[in-house]
Amino acid sequence: MSNNIPLVGLLDQYQTIKSEIDSAIQNIITKSAFVGGDEVRQFEKEFADALDRSKRVWARNPSRGFFEIPLLDKGGTQNFNPDFLVWVDGALVAIDPKADHLITEAAARKLFQIKKLGTGPEVVVRLVTRGEWNPERRRTSSRGYAVWSLRNGVVHPINCDDLDEAVKVCLRLD
Repeated sequence: MSNNIPLVGLLDQYQTIKSEIDSAIQNIITKSAFVGGDEVRQFEKEFADALDRSKRVWARNPSRGFFEIPLLDKGGTQNFNPDFLVWVDGALVAIDPKADHLITEAAARKLFQIKKLGTGPEVVVRLVTRGEWNPERRRTSSRGYAVWSLRNGVVHPINCDDLDEAVKVCLRLD
């Protein structure tokens, strides 16, 4: 006699957002946009517009460019180049919008606390995804956005109704 115990209810999760996932997959295949693509560029543009509305000083960080954080594990990349850098009250907030399929790996590799040395600015890392998420890194709704941070060593999403709220959450230094 064998008892099957599901570890993750992927089918149940998929069913809740099936039409959105199927549409996104079809769009990616049609456009052959397997990395980056229109959706990623649009998300980053919308996020940049929300940063503008915040009236904070910010910069777009080019990939493999100005600001990079060395990663300690042997994943697909050696450095983390967050897309946006925002100066907040003497601190540097590094923000990286992420597509859904990248958040689990990105949260594990790129959310960490950087100990301040000397007189340089404190560096705070935030990730942002579309939709509402639970602490187990499962998307529960396509509404809104989630800001990901590390709290007491645990990856923690904060769900927001819109990008303006997500930017405010990203820029909190608590």
